[in-house]
Amino acid sequence: MTWLALHLPGLPLQVCTRADGSAEIPIAVFSQAGASPPSGGRAGGSRVVAANPRALAAGIHPGLGLASALALAPDLVTRPREVRGEAALLTELACWAAQFTPQIALDPPDCVLLDVGASLKLFGGIGELMQRIAHAVAALGLELALAAAPTPLAARWLAVCGGGRIVERLDELPARLAPLPVGVLECAADARGTVKAESIALLEAIGLSTIGQCLHLPRDGLAKREAQAVTCALDRALGRLPDPRPPFVPPQLFRSRIELPLPSADADPLSFAARRLLAALAGHLAAHQSGIEHFRLQLEHDEQPATTLTVHLGVISRDEARCGLLAREHIATLRLAAPVTAVALEAAQILPLPGESRTLFGTLEGARPGREQAEARTLLVERLRARLGDGAVGGIVPHADHRPERAWQPVAPRESRSTVAPPDHCLPPRPLWLLPEPQPLARSDTLQLVAGPERIEAGWWDGFDVARDYHLALGPQHQLLWVFRELRDGESWFVHGIFG
Repeated sequence: MTWLALHLPGLPLQVCTRADGSAEIPIAVFSQAGASPPSGGRAGGSRVVAANPRALAAGIHPGLGLASALALAPDLVTRPREVRGEAALLTELACWAAQFTPQIALDPPDCVLLDVGASLKLFGGIGELMQRIAHAVAALGLELALAAAPTPLAARWLAVCGGGRIVERLDELPARLAPLPVGVLECAADARGTVKAESIALLEAIGLSTIGQCLHLPRDGLAKREAQAVTCALDRALGRLPDPRPPFVPPQLFRSRIELPLPSADADPLSFAARRLLAALAGHLAAHQSGIEHFRLQLEHDEQPATTLTVHLGVISRDEARCGLLAREHIATLRLAAPVTAVALEAAQILPLPGESRTLFGTLEGARPGREQAEARTLLVERLRARLGDGAVGGIVPHADHRPERAWQPVAPRESRSTVAPPDHCLPPRPLWLLPEPQPLARSDTLQLVAGPERIEAGWWDGFDVARDYHLALGPQHQLLWVFRELRDGESWFVHGIFG
């Protein structure tokens, strides 16, 4: 077995900074012992949990009181720690990682474990897979520490201590884990118990600082000092004891949310946050071999209801670029009543969309002729709808009626209707240019009838009955016209259409 650990260092901070691509402002996350202090009041038991590089450069560090941090950096942006947001982000990462293997386990509070042993040949080995994940996860706005080992706990310890390490054989684990600090034992919680801080303090008090030194301790001595959890954790990490992990089952409904560092009404930061969410959605859909036809974006405000956007793709797709382009078009046309504090994405209707094989020359195997052109047309239509509004772009479909002015109906571009049309050889010629209203011909107009008549007599059931004889005729400028004569008035002629 080969386990790959995806560790999120500084997870409380990453929850707040995913939507900030520049990190130009100092940000700190704080936890509180009691209730939140009033604005402008003392921070009480509030302590800094994590800080970004700009805040660290200003002298702010984890453990510092919030009041002291604000004194050092008056422009510091502070955010309370969001434990639910951290759990949601961990779940989002697991959903995204399901495209690499179905064997996934959550290892709270900040790690996702992947059993990639069966996937290594597909991705070219553990090194290639780690590089691919490290490169792809940047689109999510996350920073990962990756490590691989034959046991999940060993992979977790290696990732927590910096990442980038690969242990392929079980017998290599004792030597590779020996230099790790004893503090990694805190990452050994399971159903049998947790290594308590008192046990780690005991090890440090007797001069032990590394895992290798702990491995040389007598096991009976640790048991007598109530440190049985330490030996149990070491055995699990080295593969001497089983370490079953409950499997993670990705949800069918995709929901994700990003909180902005600062409220904003500009399109650029909102589109940037939407791209982060769409990257996670694309991975989730790839793992399920599925696609979507539309998704919803919710732009949250402080004291007003959220602004909801429904983005239609025109086709069933999981193309991240297509989703991002249409989301940006919708956001660019918005007139927001208040700045946006968070962006949420929801995709409820997930539809099957299997992958497609390509031939030796890069074309899609079994692809329908003109498919790419059809998808490009639907993308153009959806971009126009996003810019101009739903009512500004439409389509037409045939309607079962002999009267030319009622033989079609307007529909939305994405609406499809199955119509059965007669073969072309059964229909007389029809012009593509039909006038809005038939135009009467003056008596002085000279027409040369070249075909006809075709009698159309219908509509008696709805009060708009017609009785006409249609002809093809050459007009004064030698254009081909579609004309008719009213049967109820044998001398009245009208032009109803023009042929190209």
